Amino acid sequence: MIVEWTLEEELKIEAQTRIAFTHDDIDGIRKLCASLIRQNAYYERVLRQATGHIAEIETAAMLAISDMEQDMRQQHNRKPAGLFGFWRR
Repeated sequence: MIVEWTLEEELKIEAQTRIAFTHDDIDGIRKLCASLIRQNAYYERVLRQATGHIAEIETAAMLAISDMEQDMRQQHNRKPAGLFGFWRR
């Protein structure tokens, strides 16, 4: 998946990242870095679980569609006996 940013979003992100380079509080930057690592791990887990859940839903839908198509083929292949089909024995 390719993430596309608007120019406004790119500039906002760039402005926020430059704050870390101009900040003199090393301890604050370390805390921010640790917080961002935790947040990134959390987002990674959420995305992984969501992707797995989506895959499960899509698989279930595909199996349901396949079953419906198979049932339709079986019904199509049956030849109706007709109103007086029992006489043809």
